[in-house]
Amino acid sequence: YLCNHCQKEIQTGGTYCIICGIYVHSLCSRKTSLPCKAVHFTHKKTNRHNWIEGNLPLETFCTACKGICGNPISNFDGIRCLWCQRTAHKACVEKIPEECDYGEFASMIMKPPEIVYEKNSVNMARRIHSVVKGSIERVKKFRKKNNAKSIQEEPQINEKWIFNLNEGTNPLIVCINSKSGGLKGEEVLRSFYRYLNPLQVIDLVNEGIDVLSKFKDLTRWRIAVAGGDGTISWVVNYIYGSLKPKYYPEIALVPLGTGNDLSRVLGWGKTIADSEMYDYLMSIANHSTLTLLDRWKLNFTYKTKTNVWSLSLIHISEPTRPERISYAVFCLKTK
Repeated sequence: YLCNHCQKEIQTGGTYCIICGIYVHSLCSRKTSLPCKAVHFTHKKTNRHNWIEGNLPLETFCTACKGICGNPISNFDGIRCLWCQRTAHKACVEKIPEECDYGEFASMIMKPPEIVYEKNSVNMARRIHSVVKGSIERVKKFRKKNNAKSIQEEPQINEKWIFNLNEGTNPLIVCINSKSGGLKGEEVLRSFYRYLNPLQVIDLVNEGIDVLSKFKDLTRWRIAVAGGDGTISWVVNYIYGSLKPKYYPEIALVPLGTGNDLSRVLGWGKTIADSEMYDYLMSIANHSTLTLLDRWKLNFTYKTKTNVWSLSLIHISEPTRPERISYAVFCLKTK
């Protein structure tokens, strides 16, 4: 890989952003002013392409001239839009419309112009690189506790989000257990950051499930839960127990854990790889149907001479009755 700041080869160490995909030397990370993928816009309400240069995969084709723009020799001749995923030669960019249509997943992306961010702080920057120092081969989500250094600082937590979604937007919110499936969780996390607005992707391990509360007032939204059966139960229990949103979202499953029984029953398969995320999102957008599941709460009590033991179990199963019931879970099922 070449450094996006100095355009020289990164031989050892280096820093990688899992959101926008830039690579920089550790020293260059302190100098670079390259913006990351914008979560929202503070001033301009435009939908222009967000281009990033270099490090395109081999045999990547230009949207305009159809020629190869993923060239290891002239690495920085190729550019990629962080939103619509289109690629092009820098010389051909004028042939591409200025307005970005957000690509094939536009309907499930929360566009920056649709988002208003309010916070009691002067720091309004939301173009934050998410990096780990000296870890290009194994990419992890940036957190200060991991002794990583960010190119920009993270904002304070005291914040309020207002979503003014366009009529055609039905956002997909992703809850992912990044520790599931070994390194698969980290790889899938990176793919969701690539295709969606980073604000829509919640790393349950590092951010916690309460982050979902910012979306509770949405009148339409869907959720993809990436993890095993335990992660699915965790998210469903939170939505139907604590969150109580204005609209209860449909739930799609991304099988990452060791136990993926519900995912197999609903047709999402027993496992998924980073390379399959494009097809997975296409399935949600075009090839999924709704199915009703029952959610049962079972209480067990076991008494001994000295103690009383109790266990509460939430169970999700195929529907046992045709009518809609208050604790029903709406899941997306592949056709």
